[in-house]
This record gives sequence, structure tokens and C-alpha cells, in this order.
Amino acid sequence: MATLVKAPIVYEPTFKEGKYIDYLQKYKWTEFNECGIRCPCIKSNTIHRNKNSFKFQHCKTKKHLEYLENLNKEPPVNNEGILGDELVLALKEVKHMKIQLCKQHEAFQLEKQKNQSMQSQLKYIIAEKEEALAETKQANEFIQQSSEKICKLEKEQKELEDKLKKYDKITQELMKLSGYELE
Repeated sequence: MATLVKAPIVYEPTFKEGKYIDYLQKYKWTEFNECGIRCPCIKSNTIHRNKNSFKFQHCKTKKHLEYLENLNKEPPVNNEGILGDELVLALKEVKHMKIQLCKQHEAFQLEKQKNQSMQSQLKYIIAEKEEALAETKQANEFIQQSSEKICKLEKEQKELEDKLKKYDKITQELMKLSGYELE
């Protein structure tokens, strides 16, 4: 996935009264902080992120002073054609970036919709699970109560059967004593 990063601003001395001078008021403090400033006086890719150090240290270096001196020796160049080409390229790049941004936004929206759909499905599944758990709990309680009743009834049945056997035995004894015989 591509990441957008702000490119450093290329420093351009100000052309004032027929002469190039260092005029830093056109550059904001936040520009130094956010994307930095790169000076073309040296061929390195040094990016300056502090306006004070750029103004009071870099602009006082021998290389930078020679750079300004050379600019002032050369006649001013009509940059309209160059700037026009650069502008066309920049506009094409902006258009390309907008297209990429739209595609990424559409993909993001699709993912967002998928996530919302999955969240609603998940909520439904959780509600169904809770319903099933409540049903299981109630069924288990009913089974427990029924089992207890069955155990109690079986115990009562056994007690009644034992009493019936005792009564049967007593009845047989009484019949024998009364002179009756059972076949």
C-alpha cells in the first residue's frame, strides 16, 4: 500500500530590485516543521526543519553565499515555459493522485459496509446464542425439577409397595389364624 508523504519545499531566493536575496518570510514555520525545506545550493538531499538554523546557519555558509552570488551574475531566466511544463506535470500528478484517492476511498467504503454487515450479523448471532442459552438453562431447570419429582415418586412407590407387602403378609397370617387357606 502506497503512503503519501509531503515532499520537501525547494528553497528559492527572492528576486527583489534586480537581485536575488534570502527572504524567508514567504516560508512558514509550519512548512519547515511539516515537510522541511531543501536548498539547491548544495547537491545533497539535506532537509532543513528549523527556520532559525536555516536562516542563521545555512544561509551564512560559503556554499550558499556563492550560490546567491552566481544567481546574481546570471541574467534572470524567463521561467514561464519551464513553470508551465512543471505546472502541467504537477496537475497531471494531482489528477492521478485524486484518482488513486477516489479508488482508495471506494475500497474503504466497501470495507466499511462489509464491516457494518458483519457487525449486524454478529449482533444477531450473539442474540440467538443468548436466546439458546436461556432456553437451555430453563430446560435444565425443568429437567432437574422433574428428576427430583420422579425420585420422590419412586421413593413413595417403593414405600407403598413395602407397605403393601407387609399388609399382604399380615392378611395371610390373619387368614391362617382364622382357618382360611389361600391357594
